[in-house]
Formats: sequence, structure tokens, C-alpha cells
Amino acid sequence: MAGLDGFPLSGRSMVANLKLPPLGIPLASAGGGCQVAVFSTSNLTTIVICERMSSSISVVHVDDDPAVTELTATYLQRHDNRISVTTATTATAAFDHITNAIDCVISDYEMPGTDGIELLSMVRAEYPDLPFILFTGKGSEAIASEAISAGVTDYLQKDTNVEQYTLLANRVLNAVTQRQAERVAETERQRFQSLFDELTQPAVEIEYDAGDPIVQQVNAAFEAVFSYPATDIVGHSLDTEIVPEEDQDTAAQLSRAFQRGEPLDSPEVTRQTQNGQREFLIQTAPFDDRAGGFVIYTDITERNRREQKLTALHDVAEELAACETVDAVCDRTVQASKEILSFDLSVVSLKDGDLLKPRAISEAVAPDGLAAMSVSEGLVGKTYRTGESYVFDDLTTVPEANPQGPYKSAISVPIGDHGTFQAVAQTENAFTDVDCELTELLVRHTENAIDRLHREQALERQTERVDQFAEILSHDLRNPLNVAAGQTDLLRDECDSDRIDTIAQAHERMEGLIETVLTLARDSGDHISVEPVTLADAAERGWNSVETADATLTLESERVVSADPSQLQQLFENMFRNAIEHSTKTVSVTVGATGDGFYIEDTGPGIPAEQREQIFTTGYSTTTNGTGLGLTIVTEIVRAHGWEIAVTDGTRGGTRFKITAVEFC
Repeated sequence: MAGLDGFPLSGRSMVANLKLPPLGIPLASAGGGCQVAVFSTSNLTTIVICERMSSSISVVHVDDDPAVTELTATYLQRHDNRISVTTATTATAAFDHITNAIDCVISDYEMPGTDGIELLSMVRAEYPDLPFILFTGKGSEAIASEAISAGVTDYLQKDTNVEQYTLLANRVLNAVTQRQAERVAETERQRFQSLFDELTQPAVEIEYDAGDPIVQQVNAAFEAVFSYPATDIVGHSLDTEIVPEEDQDTAAQLSRAFQRGEPLDSPEVTRQTQNGQREFLIQTAPFDDRAGGFVIYTDITERNRREQKLTALHDVAEELAACETVDAVCDRTVQASKEILSFDLSVVSLKDGDLLKPRAISEAVAPDGLAAMSVSEGLVGKTYRTGESYVFDDLTTVPEANPQGPYKSAISVPIGDHGTFQAVAQTENAFTDVDCELTELLVRHTENAIDRLHREQALERQTERVDQFAEILSHDLRNPLNVAAGQTDLLRDECDSDRIDTIAQAHERMEGLIETVLTLARDSGDHISVEPVTLADAAERGWNSVETADATLTLESERVVSADPSQLQQLFENMFRNAIEHSTKTVSVTVGATGDGFYIEDTGPGIPAEQREQIFTTGYSTTTNGTGLGLTIVTEIVRAHGWEIAVTDGTRGGTRFKITAVEFC
């Protein structure tokens, strides 16, 4: 059965909030015991639809005339068989029958000893909401007024018409329905109030007065976050109390949208608390009559601050990457911990032998207040050894702690294998898990910067050694070789021996070996300068730089690649030389392009599958006079360009070298 506005009048009790005038009386009976009651509090009107009243309705009827109570009971039960009537002839006897199981009391006014008004007062003292109907033959405005003042539910004057019993039955049913509806609504109100009170987010109920949002109530979370006692803000304008002056116009726009019934979902706003300004997301729930509603705040201050700190720390990462010394990295780390993380007392200690030595400290820390410590001692040693981060809320409870000063709490984070970062405070519980998370991010940037500097230093040392090695090859080895070659020429003039040619060939081989090693030593391929290069041009220059004898070159591509011209030519030189030197017959070499690179293919004897993984190994050669360095140079050039190289069978026998991941222009 359909009810008001389509609400079904079946199933469980329902509560609906609609824009209706405050009635406070039963609105309708839907039939079949199904009842509708409407009441209003403040601007919120509530319709309570009860599925059905109780299967029985217990009524106590008191009248000093037993015939009246008997007749009344008969008519009431005839009107609705759920009604059961307990009768009494005195107020005292009637009161004795009243318990929590009673649904309604019907009372005469004039009775011996105690009248109906006095009985009403007794009932109200024990059962404040129990329906009480004064059904009397002695009616007057004075009695009616007195009854209303005493809290009577309904007043009905007796007459001789039997229809009065139908009217009385309806009054009983309405009174019981109203009581049930109010109890359901009160339960709903209590539940809603509990939800409002226990909500972990700050919440406010407001009503608009001349466009001004006046605070009706706030929950405990609001008092905690805003630090305003409810007594100081209830009854005042919400905008006046918590909206900063510069945000008043925006707040007024939000209020106008609120009063139009438009729910606001998570705009970000700044609001004033007793402890300063904070950022919030707000959500609103307007009343149906748009006279007010609820505002819920989600504090995002810490989230925003964390995001700002993350952005700042990523900027610091770029600065650390530009530092030229380890000391500069350590100093910038300590500086960033103060600027971004608000750590006033911090230190970076780096491992030096078996000690962790301070390399950078905050200005607030006395330089002579810190000493180097063994990696096996204290919190700094524990952090370094375990590689784990620690937050200590109370250093007095930490066995490893030996604070050198009035420090109560600390945070300690490892810097990889390099050392540790530590910050301390003179109060307990000074550091949070978020502090630890952000510190770990800062320290990762520090570790990366130190790793980079160490790699650069190692590369510089390697370069120095290579330069020294090249110097030895160029002068200390080549000079004696030149002397030996000259003496061999003189020896050729003095005598005739086949061994002289063998000695000369050995000298030439040594000269070639020196040139190859110098190529590897002086140009590892790490420093390249790429530009558009035509494959055919680079291959032709490489071909013209080697002894080709009767070999032939075929160029099948004019593709342009992004490469270092000199190194690409050198790659071709070594590939061509490798093909010619490993062939016992006239060889043909082809250079062509593929979808993602190029290839060099020859018609030589090919490379057995089991040897293909070894040919790029430094020093590996299949001939007695080979250096094993030609393909090593090729590999270095390929690696420096970010390319890849692989070897397969050629299409006409022989070998094909495929170079892929090449960028075409």
C-alpha cells in the first residue's frame, strides 16, 4: 500500500525527513493498524511510519461507576480487537495496575479520594510519556485547562451518544501511535546525535539567520581540532569565528551555494583555529528547507605540508647531484634537514676505517660536542651495522644511547654503506613516523650523491692509470721497438738471412698491437658526440683505412643514423679487418640496414655456434697472429652508443653481425 509521497506503508518502521510544517500530532491512519505520525523539531520535520502497532493495546480505564468502565471496555474492544481493558473504580487501584506494559490510561475526573488530575500527576511522575486521556462527564474550560497544564494527552467529554466510544477508541489509537512514533524518532535522533558526537572529523550544525551561518552545535572533534570550546562558538557566526579575513568572500560564495541546497563536496579551504590557520576539505549536508545543515571538515594540513616537503626534497636531490665534493653533500644534507624537516640538531657521520666521523653538523650543535665513534658503539654504530632506521622517543630507555648533551629523543637513518644521519631533540617524542619517512628520502638522495662522487673519483683514478699506461706504450715500449726495427734494417744490409724477415714481421706485429692497445686505452667509447651520419659514408671511410687486398665491399643502405662519426668509422674498420684477416679466400663484405639498426655480413668461413659467446671476450682470437682486441673495441663502441650487437649466420655462408637499438635520423 502506498503512503505519503510514495513511501510504502509496510515493512519496518521508517523515518523520513521532509519539509513540512511542525504538526506534533498523528497525521493519518493508513488502515490495518498501520499508522503515520508527524512531528517537528527546529527546522527538521520528521514523518515516522510505523509498520503496525503492537498486536495488543493494553488500556487501564478508571471510573467510579463500574457500569461505565464495563460499557466502555465493550465498545473499545468491539472497535479494535487488539484493545484489552483493565478497569478500576479508584485512582489508587488504577495506579497499581499501571506498568511499563500499559499503552494508555483513560480516567474520569471526579472520583472518591483522588480525582483524575491528581492521578495524571502521579502517572506523569513515573511514566512521563504514557498517553493519558481524561474522559469525564464533568467538563468545563477550567478542568480542561488544568488537565492540559498537568500534561494530559487528550480530553474528551462524555455524552449519551454511543458514537463517543468510537471517538474515544480513535483517540486511544492515535495517542498510542503518537507515542510509538515519538519513541522511534527519539531513537533515530539519539543515533544521529551519537553519530554526530562520535564523528572523528570536526562537524558543525548551523542555521542561517539573515544569511549568516549561526552555530547550533559542534562535536568533540571540532573542539579538539579548532581548540574552540563549544560554549564560545555556539550562537555565533561560523564565518566570523573561523574564516580568515582574506577568505570571507569565498566563504560567502560557499554559504550562498549552501542555502541554494547545493551540497559541497571537498573544496579546499583555509580556516582559523586557536592555534593558527590550517587547511581543510569541507563537505556539507543542507537541510531540506535550506535553512541550515551540517558542515564537516577534513584536516589536510599535515598532508599538504608533507607534499610540500616532498617537493622540496626532490629539489634538494638536484642540488646534491650538483655538489662537487662529499663534504658539500653532507653540508647540504644537514642544511636541508633544518630548512625542510625543521631539525635544529643534526649530524652526518661517514665511515672512516672502523670509525664513524662527523662530517657535517648543525650550527646549533657545538663542534666539540661530537666525537668519532666506533662502528660497534652507540646508536650511530647500531644504525650503520643493521642498515635500519630508528626513531627513539625517550633516549633514557635505550641501552645503546649515550647522549652527549641534554637530548631526550632522536632519529637515526643509515646512509647506505657510507655512514649515518642523526637528528636529536631536547624533548621526548619529538619525531614521528612521517619524519622518519621524509628523512629516509633525504638520505637516499645523499647516498646517491655520494655514490656518484665515488664513481667519478674512481673513474678519474682509472683515467689517470690509463693515461700512464698509454704513456708507457707510446714512449717506453715504442722507443725500444723503433731501435730494434732500425737495427733490423742495418742487419739486412750486412747479411742475408730468412730470419731477418721473421724479425721484421714480429716488429710490425708489435707495432700493430701497441696501436690497438692505445686505441682501447685512450678512447674507451664513454665520451661520444653524436650527430647524423650516413652509414654508407662511414663504412666507405672505414674500408679505405684498412688493407683490403682483393676483398670487395657492397653498400646497400643510405640510411642516416645518430652516431659519433669517428667511432662509427672505427667500428667499421675493425669489423672489416676482422672479416678479411679470418678468411683464407677472397671475401665479400656487405653493409645494410635493418628495421632497428644495421648489419655487416661477410662470405668468410663463419663462426661456429659454440664460439659465438666467446668472440667478444677481450684477448680471444682464432688465429695465431690475432690480438683478440678488434671485437673488444667494437663492443665498447656499441655499448657507448646504447646499441646492442649479436652474431648470426650470413645469408651466403659466412657471418652476419647485427647491431640493433640504433636511432635513425
